[in-house]
Parts: sequence; C-alpha cells; structure tokens
Amino acid sequence: MSDLVRTGKLVGGAADNEALRRRIEQTRQELAETVGALAAKADIKARLTTRMHRAGVRIDRRSRRLALVLAGGAVLLIGISVAVSRGRAPAAPARRRRR
Repeated sequence: MSDLVRTGKLVGGAADNEALRRRIEQTRQELAETVGALAAKADIKARLTTRMHRAGVRIDRRSRRLALVLAGGAVLLIGISVAVSRGRAPAAPARRRRR
C-alpha cells in the first residue's frame, strides 16, 4: 500500500501536496463543466423549448414586418386616392327636373 493511502499525505513535502490539491480542484472544475454540458444535451424538453422560442421570435419579427408593410401600403393607397380625387373637376350640381 502506498504512503498516500496509509497516511493521507504525500511523501515529498508541502509543495507537492499543494500542487496535488490544485490539480484535484482543476479536475473537479473540468468534470463539473463536462457533467453540465452532458446534462444540458440530455435535457430534450429544454432544448425543444429553446428552439420553439427562437422560431416564435422569428415568426413574431416576420409578422411585425408584414404588418408594417401592409400599413405602409394602406397609407400609400389612401394618399393616392385622395390625390386623385382632388385632381378631378368638381361634380356639377344635380339639376332639378321641372314639372
């Protein structure tokens, strides 16, 4: 059995112990990141929700854009019809029939 298992200490001094602790901490952090990434990949419901939200945002943007285009077209048509109607000669007053 090694000295580390028997005594819980490394043979070689405090500097080696500190280096090992840093390495263990770094390994723990890397493992936590890996586990987090795997958990996120395995969470299908969350992934689908995110995709649906993104698609909804795209559709919402497109519908806003379409609404603006349609509103602009309506304003343009109203403007043209007003301009055309003002350009015409006024209608003659209706004549009354004599009895």
